[in-house]
Amino acid sequence: MIQNNITKKINYRDQNKLIFLIKMFDKMKIEAIIEIEYKNSKDANISFQSLEVENKGYVESTKEDNILKFSWKGDSLPTFLATADDLIFSEILVEKVLESASSK
Repeated sequence: MIQNNITKKINYRDQNKLIFLIKMFDKMKIEAIIEIEYKNSKDANISFQSLEVENKGYVESTKEDNILKFSWKGDSLPTFLATADDLIFSEILVEKVLESASSK
């Protein structure tokens, strides 16, 4: 998506400039930290255990009381964003399961 936006902003006749900008994005060093606070330590632990399986090797996860902390680094923007998307989507699913289980 970002590459598409770059393409729109650059004159299409200047392909060398476009290729340089795309390569520049591919050589970035990006890192992120996401902290999620749960209602209680039990829910945080369930979420931590559920997400740890998929995150192992990609995202570093830690739990302290009712707070989960996720951190990761990337060299490629598309891969970095895909990791963020997967993490957030998976966490939303865990939250929905926790909500569903607590309402029964």
